[in-house]
Amino acid sequence: MLEGELALASGNPRRAVELLLLADREAGTVETLATLAFAYDRSGNRTRAIESYEKLISKVRPALGWEPQQSWIAAHARLAELYLSAGDRERASVTLARLERMWMNADPKLPLTRELIQLRKRL
Repeated sequence: MLEGELALASGNPRRAVELLLLADREAGTVETLATLAFAYDRSGNRTRAIESYEKLISKVRPALGWEPQQSWIAAHARLAELYLSAGDRERASVTLARLERMWMNADPKLPLTRELIQLRKRL
């Protein structure tokens, strides 16, 4: 996983995907899945990014209450944005609404809160 993250940070998302696929097959954790989804996204593979983000947000229990929680929450916003860019306004709206319910009392100065507001305007 670390090698995949280093490849991603070095600007080599395709290599990162290869390494993170191995890490996810071996460990299968929300951490590996979150990083893999991000790598697919950075590599321009929208279909695989959407699939990975969908799988990630379905893993509620293993994500909440520790490190992967932020990635899990942010994945909702990114997934909504990917749906919107693919022209799927319905799925974008449903995904965004789910996040808005979770995030309703968040600090309005947080970047994710501002991102939600911008996504809602685009929808």
